Amino acid sequence: MPSARYEPRSYCRPKSAFGSENAIQWADPSKLSVIGRSQLGASKLQHQLAIAMRRAIEIGPGTIESYAVESGARPVQVGRKLNGVAVMKLEDVAAAEWHLGEGLRAGGWVGFPFADEI
Repeated sequence: MPSARYEPRSYCRPKSAFGSENAIQWADPSKLSVIGRSQLGASKLQHQLAIAMRRAIEIGPGTIESYAVESGARPVQVGRKLNGVAVMKLEDVAAAEWHLGEGLRAGGWVGFPFADEI
């Protein structure tokens, strides 16, 4: 399972539940390599952020397409990251903080400790 390029949703079942509030089962970390455990942890963080982003997008811009335009991203790529097909970068997290801010926190995301500085 672990590789330099991975799908975050490959660590959960069903894959379609990634980034949604549906029930999800995560891979057993004791059966993973060191890299696999790191990717599992990153996948869980991305999953939580994706849930908060979806909630915030509903409150704010309204659609993934509108959010993508506001944040300078491509809608298809935003969707791939929210669905766990692609890995979010730190730039994606910072953009979400910048463009969705309070909506993210209302959606359950704790946020960066320095979010007000970006």
